[in-house]
Amino acid sequence: MSPAEMEAACKDSLAGAVEFGLPRDKACVILVTPPGFKPQQGFPRGYLLQVKDDGRRIKSYPALRVLAWIRKAAAA
Repeated sequence: MSPAEMEAACKDSLAGAVEFGLPRDKACVILVTPPGFKPQQGFPRGYLLQVKDDGRRIKSYPALRVLAWIRKAAAA
């Protein structure tokens, strides 16, 4: 997933939260990480939802924090 695609997913999640009357800080994105994935420094922590048989992990991340990390990484 490219940074642009990840940013679009975060924005969609935030728009969906607002549409359903939820607070923006409750919006999340679901990412599938490969086995042995080590996120870059500053990447937000996620909640583990499931571990697949092949070692991939499905995690939920706060959309606002992921969006902030993408913008910070793009500025650097």
